[in-house]
Amino acid sequence: MRLPSRVTAMCVAGLLAGSVTAQDDLGGLAPGSRIADFTVEARYLNEAGKVIGARFRHVPSGFVLDLLRIESVPQAFMWVNTPPPSDQGEPHTLEHLLLGKGTRGRYVASLEDMSLGYSSAFTEQTRTCYHFYTVAGGEVFFRLFEAKLDALLHPNFTDEEIRREVRNMGVRQTPDGGLWLEEKGTVYNEMVSSFERPWGNLYFKLGRLLFGEKHPLAYSAGGYPPAIRTMQPEDIRRFQAAYYHLNNMGAVVSIGREIPWRDCLRRLSEILKRVEPEAQPGDHPADADLRLPPPQPAAPGTLAVTHFPHPNENEPGLLVYAWPAVRELDNRERYLLELFIANLASGQTSNLYRLFIDSERRIIDIGASSVFAWVDSDPGLPVYLGFSDVRADVITEAMIDSIRTIVLKEIERLAALPDGSEELQAFTERMRNRA
Repeated sequence: MRLPSRVTAMCVAGLLAGSVTAQDDLGGLAPGSRIADFTVEARYLNEAGKVIGARFRHVPSGFVLDLLRIESVPQAFMWVNTPPPSDQGEPHTLEHLLLGKGTRGRYVASLEDMSLGYSSAFTEQTRTCYHFYTVAGGEVFFRLFEAKLDALLHPNFTDEEIRREVRNMGVRQTPDGGLWLEEKGTVYNEMVSSFERPWGNLYFKLGRLLFGEKHPLAYSAGGYPPAIRTMQPEDIRRFQAAYYHLNNMGAVVSIGREIPWRDCLRRLSEILKRVEPEAQPGDHPADADLRLPPPQPAAPGTLAVTHFPHPNENEPGLLVYAWPAVRELDNRERYLLELFIANLASGQTSNLYRLFIDSERRIIDIGASSVFAWVDSDPGLPVYLGFSDVRADVITEAMIDSIRTIVLKEIERLAALPDGSEELQAFTERMRNRA
């Protein structure tokens, strides 16, 4: 029987697609196996138990690669371990400089514009992250990947570019014709703005209390304005030379089926060899947080009040409590803790909303408009709980201690609820709804 040509073409296309799919199946990956210069460390499964990706380690350099099969444009999320050595903001400053300054940085920016790409970057406390995608296909993606990685590892920005990006002095003319010296610089202005808000000063102080004055988790990765003023070009260059190496970084790469995953591994392996041919593996980059020094927290119960600039001295502020970073939890335990903390102190259905916010049921009025809480991802999983828009007259050590006592008593009361009690069942149902 002769089929119409259109049907024949569709059948052939279907057979070809099926053949490529079988050949490109990730299910055959096994931990310890080697493809190109990568070894398999773990496999990623979806909710149906199908392998959709894997974690690879580049043998010559130690670079970590999480490769995922997602049907979208090719994209990458690069990360570098960058624990801050001071409050000068070295990690944040490099985020600004590496992919935009110097001939290499400007080349990457121009290449991205011509390649229909989009990128962004951000600085976390212990990592700096650079992510991008392109709609121009696989070949362009690999070209961008190499150019960005090369710019991160081998920057050539000038000292003057560092000063102008970080902090420098400029002249400003006033409306009456006078001249004023003013501090400026992208990084400096951004962090001055951050520390003019309640969160900047509060979180900075809280980090000292939780981890100790000289701990990497207590320093400002973005930069503390007075410390930014002391930044010198050699500080930036020293930091980049110490941390920006393949054995201290990794990437999450997502590709569609137009890029066979074995070809992707081969191409990325070749790129890694070119950008840092002398690289040597060291400690596992993904475990860097576990190698941070132990915290040296303040004594339990320590209270501190910090201020932020505002023309109104009675402006409401933030009140935040923190439990020390002493927890070691598996994923399930951490998820249950997150659900419990949210039930306790997040949203209008939470216990602490009833005690402090709800005008009809609260037992004390502190002026707060909301209550919030979260479990942080830092080592030791510190837990934070706070109130926003707290009245200025409430911010005394006696009131802070009284509010803390009410919070702790509510937690103790919940812990003492008998199994099967109506209130405990309602609390559990709210946790289920959050899940």
